[in-house]
Amino acid sequence: MSSYESQIVDFVIGSSCLTTSSGKPSGLVVGRGTAVPVQAANHPRMDVYIGNGRAQKLNSDHPSTPMDRTVRLLIECRAVGGTSPDLALDPLKVWAEKRLYNDETMGGLAAEILGWQTEQDTRQLDKTYALATIAVDIRYVTARGNPESQT
Repeated sequence: MSSYESQIVDFVIGSSCLTTSSGKPSGLVVGRGTAVPVQAANHPRMDVYIGNGRAQKLNSDHPSTPMDRTVRLLIECRAVGGTSPDLALDPLKVWAEKRLYNDETMGGLAAEILGWQTEQDTRQLDKTYALATIAVDIRYVTARGNPESQT
């Protein structure tokens, strides 16, 4: 079994979230975070990474007290920018938000989405590339001392 963090990433990149075909931006490739150079990647593209996390006990000193956890998922969006990089990224950002909030519990793995933040950048290489990193804070609960289980 894998940790809840890893299961959440699997859900996000799976067919019930970002890779579902209904309404998906044309040509979009979604995957687990990879170190692919910007100009070598297929575009448009989304890579999902696990960022920072934290855990704290839920209001009890009992040894079996569940842990309230938060993980930050980083969704890196890439598109060929042309003359308007922000317009190239817009369908990707809209798609990510719609799909993630479609099932905020991520198939029962999470309690809720706590926050959302986006940073954008443009890179001039062989073409103009538009980049956006979406940071999504997700709250979930696991057993104390076992990040693979809720009980």
